[in-house]
Amino acid sequence: MALFKTVGRGGKDLVRRAIQKDWKTPEERSELLKDLAKQKNFKPDQIIDLATHSDSMVRRFGERQLAAQLEPKLVTAIFQSLDSKTSRVQSMMFHAMVRARPQLVLPHLQKMVSSSSKATAMRAMEALSSLPASEVGREFISFLSHEKKEIRYLSLVKVQESDALMADLAIRRRVAEMSEDEDERIRTRVLDILARTAPQEAARVALTLLKDPAAAVQQQAVRVLSTALEALGSSAEAEDELLGLLTDGSEAVRNGVLEIIMKRPDKERILRKLLLFCKDLMGWMRDRTLVSLRGFAPLITNAVIELMGDSDEDVRSMALMLGSTLQSKEAVPHIVRLLDDEDWWLSMIAAETLGKIGDPRAVEHLIRHLGNADAAMACIEALARIGDKRATAEVARCLSMPQAEIRLEALNALARLRDRRVVPALEECAVHDPSPAVKHRARESIEKLEGRWKGDPDSNSIAAVDGLDVDARSRRTELEEMLARVREMGASDLHIVVESPPMVRLHGKLQSLGDEVLTAERTDALIRAPMGRTEKGKLQRDQQADFCLTIPGSGRYRSNVYVERKGLCGSFRVIPNEVPTLNDIGLPGHLADLVNYHQGLIVVAGPSGSGKSTTLAALVNLFNERRRSHVLLLEDPIEFIHPAKGCLINQRQVGRHSLGFAEALRGALRQDPDVIVVGEMRDSETVMLAIEASETGHLVIGTMNTTSAPKTVDRIIDSFPVGEQAQVRVMLSETLKAVICQNLLPRADNQGRAALFEIMMGNLGVRNLIKDNKTYQIIGQMQIGESAGHQTVDTALGRLVDEGVIAAEQAWLRADNKEKFEHRVSAEFLAGQAAR
Repeated sequence: MALFKTVGRGGKDLVRRAIQKDWKTPEERSELLKDLAKQKNFKPDQIIDLATHSDSMVRRFGERQLAAQLEPKLVTAIFQSLDSKTSRVQSMMFHAMVRARPQLVLPHLQKMVSSSSKATAMRAMEALSSLPASEVGREFISFLSHEKKEIRYLSLVKVQESDALMADLAIRRRVAEMSEDEDERIRTRVLDILARTAPQEAARVALTLLKDPAAAVQQQAVRVLSTALEALGSSAEAEDELLGLLTDGSEAVRNGVLEIIMKRPDKERILRKLLLFCKDLMGWMRDRTLVSLRGFAPLITNAVIELMGDSDEDVRSMALMLGSTLQSKEAVPHIVRLLDDEDWWLSMIAAETLGKIGDPRAVEHLIRHLGNADAAMACIEALARIGDKRATAEVARCLSMPQAEIRLEALNALARLRDRRVVPALEECAVHDPSPAVKHRARESIEKLEGRWKGDPDSNSIAAVDGLDVDARSRRTELEEMLARVREMGASDLHIVVESPPMVRLHGKLQSLGDEVLTAERTDALIRAPMGRTEKGKLQRDQQADFCLTIPGSGRYRSNVYVERKGLCGSFRVIPNEVPTLNDIGLPGHLADLVNYHQGLIVVAGPSGSGKSTTLAALVNLFNERRRSHVLLLEDPIEFIHPAKGCLINQRQVGRHSLGFAEALRGALRQDPDVIVVGEMRDSETVMLAIEASETGHLVIGTMNTTSAPKTVDRIIDSFPVGEQAQVRVMLSETLKAVICQNLLPRADNQGRAALFEIMMGNLGVRNLIKDNKTYQIIGQMQIGESAGHQTVDTALGRLVDEGVIAAEQAWLRADNKEKFEHRVSAEFLAGQAAR
């Protein structure tokens, strides 16, 4: 009770005078403090005011009184009073009490760390960290393992600032374990701490975190590895571990590894090792790695040129392939020497590379090798790419070579060179060549060169557009009956293949349609029966044909017929009779806002057979219902027929109504469209025209065969030569409105497939990343920007699982971050996957 007994009136005045600095000289202050020292049992607020005073003498006096009086009740009372004090007062008192009686104060500070605000918790940790690590090490280990991620992060910050705490072995071990924390800020800071305190451990952890889903963590891992190279050393094991990461599916990981390699003083040696490493990769992995190297062209061009003369044939060939990817004109003099290499394959790759680079200096060298049958086709193709008319006469001489495939390649090249002087030679070929295919191609080339090529004449009826004979049939053919049955089953595709029964794809899985095993004669008869004159002509000319088949009373079917080693085969896709809506296919509702865009580029992406055409049709239907615009569709072939609702609709089929997508798109700009729909953006010319159209007041919607939204951006940019990519990035960043990337997954009830949509909106953050060539950070932007309309694959999968549309096991198989779905699947399933 005596603890809080009020000091006498004189004591009150003395405390007030000390707090208010009521003295004129240092001597008066000393006398005042001497008198005040005679007083006992100061109140908590008085001790706080004295111990945090701005005058150092008064403050030391207050701290002495605090140390003399400090006991459990006073500690509790002081902490209660501090709730209403400023942050400066709180911090000073925490430190003062820790210095006075640390063991008495520790429980209160621990409680404050867990239950107070972020700022107060930070001040409490600062006070604790001022003590020797041996006294507070246990507390900080508990903070680093706290259930609240904010506490873990704050404690990590304090540990980083304290050399004494970092010297504690148990704390260092706990910090390293936090590299797997769920909070990306914590993982990032752990890398920073380890880089300064334990470089070798930092290198090990950074190698793991190069695969982290968070872009910020990946970037920090790259920085740490770059500075921890001394710890990694130049051991073969360390280098192999780095090179192995080049096969990772994440472009950010691959670019990070390459950045590390490029900073090595011996990067030429490692580049050689890298090329040998790439040689043994599967084709798509190798190509992906070589494309990633393209971003480092200025740093590696000289080294690649040097390796083109390496004594190892494998190194030479891989250096040549990389040179093709880099497309550096500096390498041309070195590549032309490889045309004479005794390895015919290497010589052919050299010719292809020269064509891609497009340097006229290569023309004479390529002409010199036209007589080499092994390399002739590659040389002809390269000369056509370069487009130098000096090659015309020499390519025309190839029309007399005995190999029909070389003559066909020569005809293609002459058409691209556009030199009318060769027409007499083409006419000779069209009449006297022993190959019907060559004769036909020669006639086409003549018509193109003379401006008479207009494609196959036909009527404008729907039957003709669909590739059917215009005569009405009173009954269906056997194939048409089969396709009608496929539609009734709810299947998506029919496959007619020699030496196999007819196969249908039902809910994503193939199954037989009957027991009859088809012979070559049987498939030929089945497939040719419903084909029209135009399609039969295409099939004879190209050994394959694409068209849309309309069956009265049933519907439309996208058809592809082709010749393979056993005979004529066909694949037929069922086109729904009703044009779908956004709700029908499960597109997020906010995408309906796309109807408000009047300029820009929208890309619908996904692998083949993922439903891109259906999504495209749903978007066109959205515009047709809600706008009064001119919509021009360029398709190959025409699938959904869009009746006019609110819009004026024109549908053109590539190959019938235009020579190609690029030609149709070029003409579209003169046809006053508001919306242009491009069925497939296949090449850089089409992509560039689409971007230019979107810049000039048109809304362009196109499709691409890519597997993710960020990769779609990369594919667009990578389709252009290196020298043009910077300009394309700027143009794309200004025009891209959205990328809708999709795939199909089996439904949980096995009654069909559900669409999985990844959505990337072209907002400011994404546009800046594209412009700055930081597309590997787009996925991170999408993860934090769902409120802006982005939707990641994992988010979409989570929603489909929550709604019961797909099974959790299917989501785990497709997820980018599988850990998010591990708690939803059984242990038996995970064990089975681990055993594979």
